[in-house]
Parts: sequence; C-alpha cells; structure tokens
Amino acid sequence: MSQPDKLTPTQERFTYEAGEIEIEHYHRYQLALSLVEGNRVLDIASGEGYGSNLLASVASSVVGVDIDQECVDYANARYGSGSLEYRQGDAASIPVEDGSVDVVVSFETIEHHDRHQEMMDEVRRVLVPEGILMLSSPDKKYYSDVPNFQNTYHVKELYFEEFKELVAQHFKHSRYYLQRMVKGSLIFPEDNKLEKLTVFEKEPGDALLVGRREFAQHYEICVASDSEQLPILEVGLFDGKQVLHEEIQKLLQIETAKFENVINSPTWRIGNAILAPFKWLRSLLNK
Repeated sequence: MSQPDKLTPTQERFTYEAGEIEIEHYHRYQLALSLVEGNRVLDIASGEGYGSNLLASVASSVVGVDIDQECVDYANARYGSGSLEYRQGDAASIPVEDGSVDVVVSFETIEHHDRHQEMMDEVRRVLVPEGILMLSSPDKKYYSDVPNFQNTYHVKELYFEEFKELVAQHFKHSRYYLQRMVKGSLIFPEDNKLEKLTVFEKEPGDALLVGRREFAQHYEICVASDSEQLPILEVGLFDGKQVLHEEIQKLLQIETAKFENVINSPTWRIGNAILAPFKWLRSLLNK
C-alpha cells in the first residue's frame, strides 16, 4: 500500500504547515520537551506526527496514537524509527499497556469528543504512579462564546472551571497555564495574576492604539500528577514572525506558479496572438 505524501490541514487535523495554529502547537510542544527528556512518552491525537517526532529528540521512547489510520500511516512513513512509532487508536481506548509510560501529552484533543471521563481513565491506566499529564483545552468562554464562533469539528468544549474539575477528579496535583496568540503565542502561569494584564490594540479604522481590554486566553494548559513535585514550565512568548513570513512566501510561490501556468498555456498563447493586432491598433489610436 502506498503511503500518503501529504495531509490536508483542517481545523480538526493540524499539520506543521498551518499558520497561526502552527505557532500555538509548536509552543506547547517546545514546553513539553522539558517534561519528557529521558522518559517514555505517549502523545494522544498525534496527527501528522511532527510533535511526537520533536518529543522523540529527547525522550527515551515515544508512541503517537491517532484515530485516523491515514495519519498513522503517514507519520510512520515520515518519522517512524526505533524509538518512535505511531498506532491507530481512540483517546478513550488507547493501544498502550498499563503503567508503560512516564508522560502523557495531548494537545487540542479533548474538545473533539465527549468521552472525557473515559479518556482520563485511560491516561491514568497507562501512566506509571506519579506520572505526568500535559493536557490542553480551548476555553469555551473565550474561544466560542465571546467571539460567537462555532468550530464544527468540536464536540464538547469545556469552560475553565469544568476543565479544572475534570483533572481534579483524576489527579491530586495540577498547575495551569493560559495561552493565546499575540502576533505569536503567549503562555503564562494561571496563578500569577497576569490574567489582569491590560491589552492595548488598534481599533478597526482608527489610526491610534486606543483599544483596551483584559487579557482573555483562548486555551488552558494543564500539568498534572499525583506527585507533589510538579514540574514548572518555562513560560513566555513564542515569536511567530518567521513562521508567518514563511507562510506568506509559500502563498506567493503558489500564486506565482499558477500565473506562470496560465500564461504558458496554449489557450493563453493563442488568445494573445489573436488580440495582438487589436492591441497594436489601440496603441495607434491612443497616440
């Protein structure tokens, strides 16, 4: 069976060539590196596989699990190695042995299904005692309610308090971080009062930076464990200028290639030849 050479990005399936979403995901995986070094890792909803591959650069082993067999085949073909493999499976029925991983990572997964309790039970089953979970979730209030937006791929989003309650039912200790795009990706601890941060922004059609509002996160990220020694993530800003610049350059290359295909086509050349005398006549009349 031939392997797919490219996957189409959607709001449901992220690939590493998807603009702003790319920045958000890169930032989360970058922070996760400090948790997984030398550990056995499970990446739930691994998708295209780029994130599991990044984690495998420092982890002792990584298993990426995704419900989509096409993604699994693609990831194994592109990234698979002795310490990194991808398996087909459901978040509520993970094909991994009991107590076989030290760290579970799962980003933007939980909102795509409504079997949250079953997923968390599975996370506890596969983790060693005092293992670590790093889990992200969109905030229903700021992601959907406030902008009056509906992501058709999302099945059950959680408000922040619901997210906290779910984690507390399965882990003794947890620490939360807040994230949103700010011409990049900003992540900071939930408990350091930066949620009081004032954001200034340009109002539409106005030349001055007169807009002012409270910071409103789009996502929450949780690090949870039964161990009291919760790791602390290195928070800060992921500068997305280069990512967005590369996306613009790719779009320009695509549009340029389309234009060149048109002007080099037989139809264009024939049409141009037919119109040439008329263009010459018009130039004479305009003199």
